[in-house]
Amino acid sequence: MELYDVEEDLLDKADPIPDISRVSLNSSNNVGISHVGHQQSSNQSHGKSNSVPQRLLKSYPNHSSAVSDDSPTFFDRTKSNRQSNKVSSVVSLNVGGVYFTTLRSTLLKYQNSMLAAMFSGRHEMQVDSRGASFIDRNGTYFGYILEFLRTETLPPNEYAVGVLMEARYYGLDELEDRMAVVPSISALIVKENHRSQFPDYQENKKRIIQIAMENATVSKTGEVLIYAFRTEFVPKSPNFNVNHHCSADQAHISIGPWESIADEETLIKCLESDLIDEHFNIRVHEGKRRCKYFYGQSCQKCLFRMQIIFG
Repeated sequence: MELYDVEEDLLDKADPIPDISRVSLNSSNNVGISHVGHQQSSNQSHGKSNSVPQRLLKSYPNHSSAVSDDSPTFFDRTKSNRQSNKVSSVVSLNVGGVYFTTLRSTLLKYQNSMLAAMFSGRHEMQVDSRGASFIDRNGTYFGYILEFLRTETLPPNEYAVGVLMEARYYGLDELEDRMAVVPSISALIVKENHRSQFPDYQENKKRIIQIAMENATVSKTGEVLIYAFRTEFVPKSPNFNVNHHCSADQAHISIGPWESIADEETLIKCLESDLIDEHFNIRVHEGKRRCKYFYGQSCQKCLFRMQIIFG
């Protein structure tokens, strides 16, 4: 007998549909239906049997034990399936519009990285319309990061600087350390170490560019006078007038002091080199201009003139 025949047979009886809270199969293959509250007493008063016709048991020939209250329900299984999907071993990624597919274990290779934390299951990831986890970063560089996680292959020299920036974003210290042998990265590290000797280097460089732009109104050449000093000048002569008209008072910006052994000339050359690398047109300075004041001893302060040509 087909299932729809059983359904029609039951509908013909026109009994009220009970609120079933538990269905159990006993050893005699009878299905017992436990009702809730007044519905149970109502059925008993009408002399109705709570057993289901024997023909319904044909679909359950091997079920002789009772169904436990602890058995997983449909909703439990659905929830379990959703949770297992969230921690699937295969991950689809959309990084800045570029799609990747990889194993979750690949992304978790370095447990202390931010990338591993993102896919550890502890954080909710944004997903796109295709269900891929979305990361708003450069997809081209991420491809080289993924290749390193898979095979420990380093990126080509021409992409190395961009990949290094992304590796720092994802907290992949192992990749950053390994990339130190790539020529462009070696040069970058040396420059960063060089700049780190001087106080507020990047902020001072930015300020120099702004001043040059302000002073380039007439001739398109912006001149910047810089008072750079590794140590504070402290006069030793008791007759030295600290309030004299010093040439350093004409400076647009003062930089110093600093603790490293690098002198003022090194700072200026470092600034000029960086500005040239950033495609500014620089007129290289011609030495420093010393203060001419002398009374008991000479003033040790000096100025550097930097010129940036715009257009």
